[in-house]
Amino acid sequence: MKKFLNLILLIIFFLENIYSQNSFDELMDRFIQIPEKSDTTIYNDIISSGIEIIPYLIEIIDINKQFLDFCNINSNNLYLNYFGVYAAKLIEDIIANKNDETFNFNKIYNKKENTYLLNYEDMINIKFLYKKWWENINDTKIFCKRGALSGSNYCWKYCEN
Repeated sequence: MKKFLNLILLIIFFLENIYSQNSFDELMDRFIQIPEKSDTTIYNDIISSGIEIIPYLIEIIDINKQFLDFCNINSNNLYLNYFGVYAAKLIEDIIANKNDETFNFNKIYNKKENTYLLNYEDMINIKFLYKKWWENINDTKIFCKRGALSGSNYCWKYCEN
């Protein structure tokens, strides 16, 4: 009887993991299809998914998709921004939410080139940095420390123009 109960629990656990993975996949599909980053429903769904969704967000950082973006909410200056910057921002927001903090930066800045205007190679590099960071904190992800861009040519800044 005990083996049977253990088997049932194992099956339930397995099915929950499959459901969770499928719902994350569906959420990422919805996220990629949004016409603009101001869709608060998807934003809230992703943030409420917690740290388990971070690997899914990392995987789409280097997606070759851009959108028109403002430097900040009060700016009139439009420029093309990579979708992956928004995915990385969501990672930072999830960590801030988990640690009861606020993440006040809105753009990734290329220190070497002295610009917010990133290219696709930058996005590949940023994905690599986030992937490496996630692998390094995998054992301690309960505490989720920031620092994916530390020591690189990139940093988070608040764009004021």
